[in-house]
Amino acid sequence: MNVRVTHPLAEVVLARAMGRDLGAAEVCFDYDEHDGKISVLEPFRGEAGWLTLSRFTVESLDHAEDYLIVAAMSDSGELLDEECAHRLFTLPGHVTATSVDATAVPQTLAAVTQRRQEVIQQAISQRNARFFEAEAEKLDGWADDLKLSLEREIKELERQIKEARRSATAALTLEENRTSSAHSCSSADASFCSRGA
Repeated sequence: MNVRVTHPLAEVVLARAMGRDLGAAEVCFDYDEHDGKISVLEPFRGEAGWLTLSRFTVESLDHAEDYLIVAAMSDSGELLDEECAHRLFTLPGHVTATSVDATAVPQTLAAVTQRRQEVIQQAISQRNARFFEAEAEKLDGWADDLKLSLEREIKELERQIKEARRSATAALTLEENRTSSAHSCSSADASFCSRGA
């Protein structure tokens, strides 16, 4: 049965699982019970060691991102790379002891976990920086478009103002000419009338 992580049933199961307090335990991964070959795990057949699994949550761009960090080291001191450590969980396994002293976990694994957390945070910071840069470019483009649009509107308003001034000046000139012509005619009529008398 495949269920989406966002399915309500899956959310309940995950919430319960994450709420459990799990102590240290001894787990035996059985390579012989696995179908097929896992090349990266071949060198570790028959080996014992330590493994830590921790959940790392990062708040990023208004949502939480969860990561599982696996760190593993053989008893001989060889660190398993991240892929190899994850591949251990593809093997069948069973708990062989539940009373394991957690203080015996090598500090090297805590350092590995810390480094992986830093790598994750750096990757998220770079991703967020690229996102913000892209959004800033969009805003700059929008601002440039708006500026051009406003400049066009200003030029159109200036043209309309000039046209209105020209029209007003022309109207004043026409009014003055008409008034002046009417005044001239009135004077001419008056002088004509006085000559006739």
